[in-house]
Amino acid sequence: MKKNMLIAAILATMLNNVSAQTILKIGVEGAYPPFSYISAQGKVEGFEPELALLFCEKMQVTCELVQTDFDALIPSLNSKKIDVVIASMSVTDERKKAIDFSDKYYNSPAKFVHLNSMPMVIIDKNDVKGKAIGVQSGTIHETFAQDNYAAIADVKSYRSLDEAMSDLSSGRIQLVFADSVALDDGYMKKDPALAFIGPDFVDPKWFGAGIGAGVRKGDKIVDALNAAIKASRSDGSYQNIAKKYFEFDVFGDK
Repeated sequence: MKKNMLIAAILATMLNNVSAQTILKIGVEGAYPPFSYISAQGKVEGFEPELALLFCEKMQVTCELVQTDFDALIPSLNSKKIDVVIASMSVTDERKKAIDFSDKYYNSPAKFVHLNSMPMVIIDKNDVKGKAIGVQSGTIHETFAQDNYAAIADVKSYRSLDEAMSDLSSGRIQLVFADSVALDDGYMKKDPALAFIGPDFVDPKWFGAGIGAGVRKGDKIVDALNAAIKASRSDGSYQNIAKKYFEFDVFGDK
């Protein structure tokens, strides 16, 4: 009880640093199930849109979800088209040169996926030599693949993970490299022809320290976001949303 009261007090103090604007615009992607996707009714839904609205409730601000392509999120943030990014953006040193981040709100490893009708072993770089690897443009997965495989494989960048997975299913590429949870929940559970292959990839040099909310450099709203994340974890509201989408603790190590 005392812990919850302390978090509430901290959150109330942090609210003084939030912009007085009437609507906080939250950039979400809408093409990364189950984290975010467009429903049959044309509405942006998923784990992150729900979390975004929960954080806004904790911060006592009105929010608007703004669907934005992933590679346009940071430019849109810095041009003030949006105010916060909640779109599976990993906290990396390179991105921290352009924007600030909240504490993490989830973490999961990256993996390769392939068609299980195509035998393959992913142990080292030689296993992907000459293969076509699909990645989503603007992601840490694209950076990792370019840095590690571009010299020996065909790294193909796609606007969305949906497009990469479509080319994998049709046989135009042999592998897709992406977040393991997005691959599993968004695609593999629906298609038994898909399978993970190889190890988890977690090297912080490329994959950072988890997923955080992005804000403009120096924007003190990050303090309120951090307090909102802590409050939602403490009162169980975060876990109530997470269990709708995952059968494991997506938050990762504490």
